[in-house]
Amino acid sequence: MLKFLPEQAEVELVTSFQGDPTTLGNVEKYFRLLSKVPHYALRIEASIIRESFEEEMSELEPSVRDVKTSCEGTTTKQMLFSAALQSFSSQAKLKLRIRISLSFLDEWT
Repeated sequence: MLKFLPEQAEVELVTSFQGDPTTLGNVEKYFRLLSKVPHYALRIEASIIRESFEEEMSELEPSVRDVKTSCEGTTTKQMLFSAALQSFSSQAKLKLRIRISLSFLDEWT
């Protein structure tokens, strides 16, 4: 979906069009309608994240379980931190998506 987003120059071009909108092509009509939606790029990105959230959380669940198990058996903060780092190091992308989702929610609440 992100590849179908118009660039800023394209949005400016269609929004500044003064002629009959029915003479525009389908792509230009799409860009024109899309540009009227507030924060359209952020909304589309958030919907993509929302669609993949459950799947990514299910992928993360074993790591969370491992961290929980490690935490139950350890006594020092250093060991807890090390176990958490190892379990979540491959999940950096998910963390970024969660941050984006949270920032989106903060912006709209």
